Order: sequence, then structure tokens, then C-alpha cells
Amino acid sequence: VGDGEGGWPDTPFAGEMDLPFTMAVDLTTGALNAGPLASIYNATLALRVDDQGLSVSDLKGSLFGGTVSGLMTIRNTGGTGLLSTQLKLDGAQLPMIAPQSRIAGTGDFSVEASASGKSVGGLVSALSGSGTASLDGLELPGLNAEAFPALIANADRVGRAIDAAKVAVFAPGLASGGRFEAGAADIAFTIAGGVLRIPATRFEGKDATVTADLRVDASRAEVAADGSIVWKPGDEALTGSEPAVRFSLAGPIETAGLVFDSEPLAQFLTQRALELEQARVEAMQAALLEKQRLRREVRYYAGLQKERDRLAEEARRAEEERLKAEAEARARAEAEEKARVEAEAKARAEAEAAAAAEREQRAQEERRRQEE
Repeated sequence: VGDGEGGWPDTPFAGEMDLPFTMAVDLTTGALNAGPLASIYNATLALRVDDQGLSVSDLKGSLFGGTVSGLMTIRNTGGTGLLSTQLKLDGAQLPMIAPQSRIAGTGDFSVEASASGKSVGGLVSALSGSGTASLDGLELPGLNAEAFPALIANADRVGRAIDAAKVAVFAPGLASGGRFEAGAADIAFTIAGGVLRIPATRFEGKDATVTADLRVDASRAEVAADGSIVWKPGDEALTGSEPAVRFSLAGPIETAGLVFDSEPLAQFLTQRALELEQARVEAMQAALLEKQRLRREVRYYAGLQKERDRLAEEARRAEEERLKAEAEARARAEAEEKARVEAEAKARAEAEAAAAAEREQRAQEERRRQEE
């Protein structure tokens, strides 16, 4: 099926198939080369060849660390090959499918495809169909799900002067310095024109979310992808902006690498810096207003205390005046009482003296009468 030289054969199919025989045979082989993308090991299959073409059924074998099974039919109609195939691959190791990508996990795949072309390469370029992939333990390299705290720390070191150029200095290295644990995922894909396409698929992680699409050109052995990683900001969440980095991938499967665009993250960090500055200014204004309020309260309570002190002083003076008046009144009353008592005593003494004098006078008159 393959030429073993790393590319799809482009030798044209024969114009007519005029075999002098037909063949049906069960085969067992240690390695079945399926072109530049794969080799099936320990394969068993039922092969039939006739003047209509070639058919393979009951295919079983080891592929990418898993088990492949399926069937395939190739017919030649006037030099045009017609391909129809159904394949299933269970328990495949993703690192073996794309070792250069450093992807991790396992997967179960199924695909139905058909094509027409003048050569094997032409068939591959014309492949169309659809399939599914059920992945488990998926880990995507070059996407750091835990980069958000470091991104924030770098942004804080830059401060209010943060912009797209400064973010582009530190963001790609941090964003690519780890792995993203996507876990399990079920994916549907299509094949058209020899290109496998996986539509934008969302992978939810503990600290981040990755959304990406994928295109694999089987005829040219090239890959392309576009996507983004959005970190979960927690308390740093902003309205209308997300901490995200876009990424893209394009080129030969063996050498393609991720390219990062930190513009969305720069917008987030710039908005965050503006809001932090606004919060700082508002905090200063609030502190100033609070100081003014406290000063007003101090003046208010100082005024209240002064008024209380004034009223207390007036009350003290009034009490002193009252006590003084009472003391003076008591003194006057006591003086008047003393004068009254003395006057009464004097009057009694004078009355007693007058009475005594009268008695003495009467006694003298009585004695004179008696002497006469």
C-alpha cells in the first residue's frame, strides 16, 4: 500500500484490469505498511483480488499501541481508483500516533471514508468521510493551565505601564511552560479533500479552559490548528474581559510548533491595571472624605463638649450663687433672730427692773406710812 519512502505513491493506476486469475487468501504478516503515516503489526486479514480490484476484510492487528480492525475495498474503473473503507482503532496510545507532539492519553477511533483518484496519492488527497474519537487521560503539551498566578505577578511588577508589548515579553513563555490536563473527551471529525477536520472543541480543566480546532492534511503530512486558552481568574475576574491567549499551529507534522498571540491577555491586564488604579484613586478619595468627615465630627463633638462645659460652668455658678444666697439668707435670719432674742431679753430685763423698782417704791411708801 505504501512505498516505504515517507510519501504516498503517485504512480498512476493501470488503465485496465485484465487479470488471468482471481485470488482469495487469508494472510498473516508481522508488519503491514500503510504508507508514511502508519504500519500495522501482527496483522491478519482476508484478501481478495479479481479483475474488479482488491478488497480487504476481517482486518485485525496492532496499530499505535491499540487494536485496529476493519475492511477496505479498492476498485479500478478505467484507471480511476475507487476506495471505500471502514476502520476502528481501540486503545491507541496518543504519543505513538503523534510522538513529536508530546501529547498524552489514549483513544478509541472509528472512521468511514471513501475516495476516487488516479493513484494512491490521488486517493489520499480525495479522501472524504467522517468519524469519532473517544479520548481519555488527554494531556496537551505547551499549554500551561497553572500560569495565571505567574502572569498576574509579572503584570504587577510592570504596574500601571502594562501594555501589549510588555505582555508579549513574558506571556508566551509562561503560557507554554506546562501541560493542560483535558481528561476525557468525545470528538466528531470530518474528512474532505484528504484533510481531517476537528471543529472547535472545548476542553474544561481545573484552572483553565482550552478551545481548539484541528486540521490534518494526510496527503501533505501537514497539520494546522487554532485555539485559545482561557484561565479561570477567580477573584481577579473582570466584566467584559478574560485572561486568554490565542495560539496557532501550522506546518509539517514533524516540526510544527505553537505560536502565541497575547493580545487578549494584554487587554485583560490593561483593564485590570486601569481598574486597580481607579480603585486606588477611589480609595484615596474615600480616605480623604473619611478624614473630612472625621474632622467634621471632631469639630461637632468638640462644639458639643464646649457647650456642655459652658452649661456645666453656668450651672456651677448658679449653684454657687444659690448656695451663697441661701447662706446670706440664713445669716440674716440668724442675725435677726439674735437681735429679736436680745431685744426680748432686754425688754424683759427692763420690765423686771421697772417692776422691782416699783415694788421697792411701794415698800418704802409702806414703811413711811407705818412710821407715821
